[in-house]
Amino acid sequence: MVAATDIFQNDSTKENTYIPEHKIIRKILQESTYYDKTIFRLIKTTAIVSSEDIDYLYTVNWFYESPNNIINAIKKLTYSYLNGTHLEIPLYDSILTACIKCLPQLQDQQIKILLQCSIALQEMIIKTICYKKFIKTLNTECIKRFYGSNVEQILLITDAFYQLDPLNSDFLWRAMRKLGTKVYKLSAKSLVQLFFILPVVNISSLNMYELECRVQECMCDLTGDELGIIARGFFRKKRRIQNRLLIPQIINKVIKQIDIIDDTSLASIMKLIRYSDCQHCLKDFQELLLSLHDEVPRLSLKCLIHTTHTFGSLRVYDEILTNKIVQSKTVIMRLKPINNKLGIELYSDYILPHYLNKDIIFGLDTHNNPVEIGSILSAMPLGSIKNVDTDELKNIKWKVLVPLSASVKIVNADCYIGYIYRKWRHLKIIGYTPIPICENIWECMDEESKAQHLRQLIYEDVQSDLFKT
Repeated sequence: MVAATDIFQNDSTKENTYIPEHKIIRKILQESTYYDKTIFRLIKTTAIVSSEDIDYLYTVNWFYESPNNIINAIKKLTYSYLNGTHLEIPLYDSILTACIKCLPQLQDQQIKILLQCSIALQEMIIKTICYKKFIKTLNTECIKRFYGSNVEQILLITDAFYQLDPLNSDFLWRAMRKLGTKVYKLSAKSLVQLFFILPVVNISSLNMYELECRVQECMCDLTGDELGIIARGFFRKKRRIQNRLLIPQIINKVIKQIDIIDDTSLASIMKLIRYSDCQHCLKDFQELLLSLHDEVPRLSLKCLIHTTHTFGSLRVYDEILTNKIVQSKTVIMRLKPINNKLGIELYSDYILPHYLNKDIIFGLDTHNNPVEIGSILSAMPLGSIKNVDTDELKNIKWKVLVPLSASVKIVNADCYIGYIYRKWRHLKIIGYTPIPICENIWECMDEESKAQHLRQLIYEDVQSDLFKT
């Protein structure tokens, strides 16, 4: 019996805020001193812009102003924005239009300042009429000035355009193509940054096997987190690893740093292992799973899901790890209000043995009082389908909590991947009522809202559209 009141004794939680994967990964680069010269830093200091200064910006015909005055005006727009003052779009438009014609006259440092300001003002300038022309001209000017520079300078400007407008950056595309054709000259850290940018660039001419070999050559200079960034690049480019030595080396490095690797990096590595179908390194993978036994409590639900998907795909079973994942705070903590406010005890077991993950089950009588179901389920044969659609068990309302993470949701659609629906149908057939707990909704709720949401799902038989037939 999994009694969450025991699991959560003397435990406290804090609300999680969703952060996109690419921002988490970029933060890893930002916090490393190795990337100080290649990560384009945002404006850190601001200045007070007086109302007189703002009024002056509106009175000037910027088309006739000097490059220095235009850059100073853009800096004032930026400081105002960072201090919470959003000015009218036509003002941004008139100053940027004037800036376009004077770009060739700016010094290199002024171009970098302009990039900094443009990143800060992106929310506003994207609404201007001249935005597309401004971005195109800025890219062209940066190609003239920085494309022939050393690798550090190229990566620095590339990172600027990654933050500004990566999908419309000719500089970024050309830079990645240039660096990708001379990978043997790239340092380990430059290689990591290339892989970070790679998913947003459509370049078919890159020799991915050559990149694999270069990663292998740089292995001793790469951390587990950096290998996670590289793995994400391969996975997002839909590239299976061909070099049979590479995945085992990645796994061994991760094992050595298992207690410090970021769970987003670990999830990326798991995805690449699964995608590459690494049957040749099952022993190494089993060692990786073994090293994860004590790490489960700190890992995110998303990371744990990718881990279980990977050892399911490779047909490797680690019972200790599986049980720890199912019973971990990371998974059940999200359901804390069930015990602290609704007083329901949870039972964990495999209802359908052909599915990898254990299920979280509870029972209610006809008056919605909790029923002890552990002894009933544990009496059923090990490895059997836990069928409760029988005459003697129909007096119990059998409920199954189905946590639905963002990773099983189909992008840009209000639905989930196929096996979710398949498992739901199987559960219904054998007498269970699935209760979906959607991560994207759950994480936006406070404790009181969570309790109310669960109360509706459990006691009022309010079902999600996901599970309506």
